[in-house]
Amino acid sequence: MRRVLIVQTLTQEADIFFLDEPTNHLDITAIEWLEDFIQNSDKTFVIVAHDRSFLKNTTQKTLWLEGGVIYPCPHGYKGFEQWQEEFLEQQQRLERKFNVKMAAELRWLARGITARRSRNEGRLRRLKDLRDQRAQFIRQSRTPSLEGQKDTSATRQILEAWDLSCTLPSGQILFKEVNFRILKGDRLGIIGPNGCGKSTLLSLLMQQTEPTTGAIRKSANLEWAFFRQNQPLEELSQSVKKFMCPQGDYLDVQGKARHVVAYLKEFLFTVDQVHQEVGLLSGGERNRLRLAKILAQSPSLLVLDEPTNDLDMETLDFLKNFLLDYPGTLLIVSHDRDFLDDVVSCLLVFEADGKVREFSGSFSDYLEFTGKTSLSFQKHQNTKSISKKSEELIRIPVRRAKMPYHEVRLLEVLPGQIEGWQKEKEQLEDQLVQLAGQEGRLEEITSIGLHIQSLCDQMEKAEEQWLTLLEKQEALEGE
Repeated sequence: MRRVLIVQTLTQEADIFFLDEPTNHLDITAIEWLEDFIQNSDKTFVIVAHDRSFLKNTTQKTLWLEGGVIYPCPHGYKGFEQWQEEFLEQQQRLERKFNVKMAAELRWLARGITARRSRNEGRLRRLKDLRDQRAQFIRQSRTPSLEGQKDTSATRQILEAWDLSCTLPSGQILFKEVNFRILKGDRLGIIGPNGCGKSTLLSLLMQQTEPTTGAIRKSANLEWAFFRQNQPLEELSQSVKKFMCPQGDYLDVQGKARHVVAYLKEFLFTVDQVHQEVGLLSGGERNRLRLAKILAQSPSLLVLDEPTNDLDMETLDFLKNFLLDYPGTLLIVSHDRDFLDDVVSCLLVFEADGKVREFSGSFSDYLEFTGKTSLSFQKHQNTKSISKKSEELIRIPVRRAKMPYHEVRLLEVLPGQIEGWQKEKEQLEDQLVQLAGQEGRLEEITSIGLHIQSLCDQMEKAEEQWLTLLEKQEALEGE
């Protein structure tokens, strides 16, 4: 239906086309067809999208909407991130300078910095580092050994499928003879056209449905959580807090009691949002809320079915960074090529005639390895050589040296906290001036003085913590 609407729009007689999130719910093949159409058209297109790869392949200029202001970028999205980083550096050069050796600089920073700009700038650098690291992946030959096989089967293997097949009642074969293993720490992406059976395969692996043939074996102590696409939240009238924590103010997070407000702050929810009704949240915020509830369970296997649909770029970046820090095993179905490049380390590719191939590497690695410039699923393509070559690759786990998310979050919120304490301290000092010389106010004056001293101690401790984290961040970025 989505494809039909797009085709109907593009076949109209018009000089300019406005496309609002055109890639949502399209598979990779359809997205590549749309890219090709736009690239070869002499019409003008104005596109709103959060699919970075799509924007890179179709745009010549970019309008950046930030803080209610539109900033024109003379480049397409392919050059936008570099332009944005330079723009932010230019804007901030006169406003602030980080000096990790002077605590007084922090006070000035707390008054002048905007957390939003700091977050954007840091994410750009992190994403650039991820792409640089991905380009340096080293392929090695797979050399089976008895020792390696023993370690895999006894301790590392969490799920195995062999000779899986699924045939619809109509007789259509979705897939056949699927064999693979999932090991602890794997970050497995599943790609293929719409209707090929990706979501069905997930249901089989989660043992929600039965395969036509084949078997699935999973670890006895496997704990998994399933983030399903288009799954509505029924508790729309509940508050966000009530949705997360039906009783009390604390919930169990990975075996520890956490205050619900503090936990949700890590997922970019403000205090005001915590007390809002779920129905007032945007689609991206609801998905973020569902993810927060799922991850509180501390699953060893996290299954995500189209997690990037209907997410804005801020939430996409949050999800990407969170998953990079996630210590468990990931199984992801997605059509977002940029997201797959930065998160997964191996792929299951649905090809023609119900065949599913396993490949070690990212989406871009797969295209490069097969000699393709785009993903196609022709019925008679030669996949024999691809299969043979992919058997020569080994799984390469993604390991990125980066700060944990909670430390990144502290870098953002500490300046605001310090500024609040400073304002409170100034107000209390004004009260002391008013009380000076008044009889019978000694106890009140003493209490205010102790409170001011407590605030000074808090500010000093927070400044030292912020400076330590900033040094750590700059050291990691300089590696």
